[in-house]
Formats: sequence, structure tokens, C-alpha cells
Amino acid sequence: VTAFNAAGQAVSAGISVFVPIPPNPPGNLTAMSTNCNRVDLNWTAGSGAIGYIIQRSLDGLIWNNLANVGQVTSYADTTVQAITTYYYRGYSTNLIGVSAVSSVATVKTPHGLPPVPGALKALGATNGTVSLTWTNPVSVASNAPASYEVQRSTAGGAYVSLTTIAG
Repeated sequence: VTAFNAAGQAVSAGISVFVPIPPNPPGNLTAMSTNCNRVDLNWTAGSGAIGYIIQRSLDGLIWNNLANVGQVTSYADTTVQAITTYYYRGYSTNLIGVSAVSSVATVKTPHGLPPVPGALKALGATNGTVSLTWTNPVSVASNAPASYEVQRSTAGGAYVSLTTIAG
């Protein structure tokens, strides 16, 4: 600040002022699913961030907080279900506030492994023929068996495929 009068001007000493600003949003958000019960999220750090809020949506419109994490640039969502599309976004946080929202990453989880057939029995081993029976496993549409492969091993040797039967 400078004061003026007929004698001239007087300049005050300068002062420093800290203007707090929220962090930049996380960048380059990606989502990848390599199995039916996990989605791996990665991003680049938002400048000034000391933590992140991760949100998830099933439709890209209604968002729910999934996690609050510290100064990391990855997160594993292990609450997902098979063959489901998920949308993710994030915010950076610091002591001042919350950033603008990140870009949205979308991923679809793959099918799950089928359950194991149960109660396998070999019946009527006669004339070189064996009849096999088993119970169909209880499953949901996302992991129902599409087929069954019947294999045989003789004298503890390697298994050889005999036939494939539709599920």
C-alpha cells in the first residue's frame, strides 16, 4: 500500500498472503477387471492432493462413495459381481477442499468360473464300458456350465479327453 500527500509518497512493507486452493482432480483414471470379483483402478496424482474419494455407479448417473484413500494412485474394488458394468470416478482432497471430478472409467466384469459337478459315480464297469453320473452344480446364470468335459486316466497316467457334453 502506498500513501500520498503534498510531501510525496510513503510505501509500506509488503506482506505475503497464502490463498488456499483445492487440489487438481486425479488424472487418467482407468479400470481393469481380469476376474469376476475384482476391478483394479489406477490414476495419476492430482496436484496438491493428500487423499482421494472414489465413487462407483451402475448406470453412470447415480453415484455412491466406494472408498476414501490416502496418497495412493490405485485401488482394488473387490465388491463387484460377475458380468456387470461399473462406472468409476474420483475426486482429490486436501485440507482446503475437494477437486473437480475426474474423468469416468467404465469396465465390465467377466463371467465367473463354473461350480464343480458333484457326486461323481462310476457305474457298471462291464465289457470295457463305464457309465458315469454326476449332479449338476447349483449355479447362477453368470457362471453356469456351458459344457462338461469327460476325461480318463489309466494307471495314474495323464488325463485324456474322451468327450464333451453340453451343459
